[in-house]
Amino acid sequence: MAISRYLVSNRNLVGCALGLVGLGLHVVGLAGRYWPLVVIGLYLVGVVVTPDRRVRLSGPIGTGPEDLKAAFDRLVRRARKEKVPTLVLVRLRRIEVLVDGLLARPSELAAKPDAWLAVDSAVRTDLPASFEAYLNLPRWYAGRRQLPGTGRSAEQELVEQLRSVERVLRATADAVHGDQARWLVEHGRRLDEQAEQADP
Repeated sequence: MAISRYLVSNRNLVGCALGLVGLGLHVVGLAGRYWPLVVIGLYLVGVVVTPDRRVRLSGPIGTGPEDLKAAFDRLVRRARKEKVPTLVLVRLRRIEVLVDGLLARPSELAAKPDAWLAVDSAVRTDLPASFEAYLNLPRWYAGRRQLPGTGRSAEQELVEQLRSVERVLRATADAVHGDQARWLVEHGRRLDEQAEQADP
């Protein structure tokens, strides 16, 4: 996996292009008898001078809700900047609504440690890992090639992973706000019963 990723990396492609220039110099007689060293040297120059374009979204994040919110906002901005597919942005927007809603009431979230852990894991680990893996693939590969063992393209796989994160966050929202929601339903039933009894 790491080898195949390197083969299509910018560094390898630029190195190969410069290596071909060295080979061309040999063909026209400008590289002399040390032409293999010229080819290798030009390849290495290409590898060294080409910046590593690997996307890195994970990193140290503080422990407070405002830290998680800032980290999540950075991820969303980066996804939009990289122009990820529309289906990915739609799914990310749905996750954004859930994360914003859960982090807007940190005391309620903190009262349920499992819920806090789910949001923390989604923002700190799951979402950055999914987007890093996707964004570090070449665009031509991500959109068309089927990933081994999945039958899906990288784009489809990312959408599926985001769907899974969304399901976890929806369940988390239900766990955090479920008691209040159930009270509201029960209150509505009680009001309906009172209204029925009040009718002549």
